[in-house]
Amino acid sequence: MSTIGHGQSKAYYPHMDDSGDQQRNISQADIDEAAKRSGKNLKGYMPKDQINAVSRMEREELHIRQAEAMKKDPTLAATLHGNEPYWGAKKDKELMEEDEATIRRMEERKEKKYQKGRGTSGEFI
Repeated sequence: MSTIGHGQSKAYYPHMDDSGDQQRNISQADIDEAAKRSGKNLKGYMPKDQINAVSRMEREELHIRQAEAMKKDPTLAATLHGNEPYWGAKKDKELMEEDEATIRRMEERKEKKYQKGRGTSGEFI
């Protein structure tokens, strides 16, 4: 008996669930923390379903964080998959960095101009 098939006992494989996947052991404190973060009532689920709900929420959060990171770095998707980014993605990243540098310089100039216009008492001259 090397694997669990349909209708076979789980007596020898207590760490496996019905689908053959390994079960995650999540503490009640982790479930409570996930419920606070999401605002969802995880207590209404059966214990096994609570673990599945927490796992699903973690996957959704990871997906959201990855999407936000890819907005900031167009080459990230290719590098995560072990590929070299295309020319267009490299160019997009370069242009984004130039735009950020230009905005920073403009803000610095604006701040310097603002500081020049102020007297020693903090009022405008």
